[in-house]
Amino acid sequence: MVRKLKRALALLTAALLLGTMAPLALAAGNGQTPLYEYLGYGSEQAFLNEWNWSENEEATYDWWEDTYQNFVLQCTEDPQLMVDWYGYTLPTAAEVNGVTVEELPKAAAWEMTEQKYEETYGWNYGWEEPEPPTLSVQLMGETVAFPDAQPETVNGRTMVPLRAMVDALHGETGYDGGASSVTAKVGETTVRFALGGDKLYWTGPADKAPEGLVKDGAESYLPMDVQPYEKSGRTYVPVRFFAEAFGLTVQWDEWQQTAVVYDKAALIDSIDSRFTVLNQWLAAQPARDTDQAMRMAATIAVTYTTFNSIDGDESFPLNGTLSVLTEGQSYQMDLKLDLYAMVRMLIDKAAPYVDEELSKAIDLLKGDLQNATFEMIYNADENTLYFRCPLLLKTIGLAEPDMTPKEGTDAWVRIEDAIDQSLLDAAGLYNRIAENGGKLTIGALIVEPNEASFKKWFAASFWQSANDAADGLELFLGDGKFTRNGDAYTARFDETPQEGAEGLAGMLVDLDIAYVKGSVVLNTRTGVASGTLAVRQDTYWRDQLLTYEFEGDAQNAAFKMSIHTNNTGKLEMEMQITEKPASGSPAARPPENDKVIDLNDWLGLPEAEPESQNNVIAVMVP
Repeated sequence: MVRKLKRALALLTAALLLGTMAPLALAAGNGQTPLYEYLGYGSEQAFLNEWNWSENEEATYDWWEDTYQNFVLQCTEDPQLMVDWYGYTLPTAAEVNGVTVEELPKAAAWEMTEQKYEETYGWNYGWEEPEPPTLSVQLMGETVAFPDAQPETVNGRTMVPLRAMVDALHGETGYDGGASSVTAKVGETTVRFALGGDKLYWTGPADKAPEGLVKDGAESYLPMDVQPYEKSGRTYVPVRFFAEAFGLTVQWDEWQQTAVVYDKAALIDSIDSRFTVLNQWLAAQPARDTDQAMRMAATIAVTYTTFNSIDGDESFPLNGTLSVLTEGQSYQMDLKLDLYAMVRMLIDKAAPYVDEELSKAIDLLKGDLQNATFEMIYNADENTLYFRCPLLLKTIGLAEPDMTPKEGTDAWVRIEDAIDQSLLDAAGLYNRIAENGGKLTIGALIVEPNEASFKKWFAASFWQSANDAADGLELFLGDGKFTRNGDAYTARFDETPQEGAEGLAGMLVDLDIAYVKGSVVLNTRTGVASGTLAVRQDTYWRDQLLTYEFEGDAQNAAFKMSIHTNNTGKLEMEMQITEKPASGSPAARPPENDKVIDLNDWLGLPEAEPESQNNVIAVMVP
């Protein structure tokens, strides 16, 4: 028990360092609300229609209700049951689940009921092994139809029937029987090849020439490592070589066994056509020399107020500063926070559920909490990340004394091969566009990161994901939302959810949002954005009002946010951010005399593959 409580302290401190806080209540509830009503259904049958998914045998509503209420009673009478279930203290478990401590028995009971249903009914159903996916080709988000001959794999290459592929590209094919030569033309580009040959001859606009083109006298060709062939009267070609010859991008989705082909430039242009106002505002942002080091500085002021109608409300501050020095893709960050008042408040409010030893530990760490620091260095040339946070190492040491580094809690932690190259490419989007003399656009901001995320796995989802992101943004900040007054474009919001409605009103239904009110103003001459927004969210476990207020451009901005939870508390945050050219460069590594420990050595783990670390470290990329 004590060890779990200490571990919760470490997790709580880490969460606070990342700015994650949630209101807490004080007492457990009695949980007599019917299950269907607690989950927001209008009747018992409506609940059963949604949750009885087993095809083998259905549970009655009485089974669901009795099982749920029994778990609620157990959780209320023995809170340790919830501590064991989640592995956290009750306040931390409530925070993780987005509920108050008072509501936690119901939330935990529902999860336990779901598991009981799966054990009692779900596992009895004989799941069949799914059929392996059929080899396919996706073009601009649509599966290509091959009516009389199907794609196949030869020497690791996806081979496709030429005519069906060219037809899907709205091109033309031709065949010279005397010369055994096949041609395909799409737009202004023509390719020619011989069956069994290893050269793909190319003609087209110079600015559309593919990479790897080889000059051969008056002609140019692409060398191929697999030869086209004829089978059952159809000409088969390697899809990658042919698609890239026509200026298309090709990815491979291992999971779906799908060659994903798309026109990246056309996709970006298509999205940009819906955001001309936003793109004008982006173009007006302060110019930046990508070779110049920049320093971003921010002041952070956070206050959490707990509501108390008897003794009076109490407020608890959390203040800090942030400094980030960047140059290219390397950066150095220093974060300083005063966490003591906030942590002390959370522990005091959770007093019925924490032991005296944990409370004493907070006082022992008072000085560290009041001067919490988090430092980070990312060396892009070596793809190595270093971080130092004495408070974090000390709290981990409280939970697991054997994990206190022998080098001391002031040591740096080194993570090698920290970030995947595709994520670095996405993070360096601004610099790459600036270096090419272009401007950042909404299309590029949506397409590039999505492409990097789906590059290896689930590439077949990339096209839909990029368009879904554009569709969602268009509901809020598409050209149709703005009215113009000179250089100022204003988008106004007074939206309420409507079942079955198109656009934003329909989207709010799925998000449990009661209304969105406010406005956003973009000045396309100065690059300044300003606005206020109020978002009311009503769910079956809490009611919240979120408000935002902001003004500034890419180098100077002020931001305010508040989260008001009904009858519980209010979290308020203010940030002032400035960015300006800086002298010097980010450090490549910690100072020579500082102690450094390797992450895997410290955790006692074997050498990790780069990608296994990427999933954890990628969230740190600014």
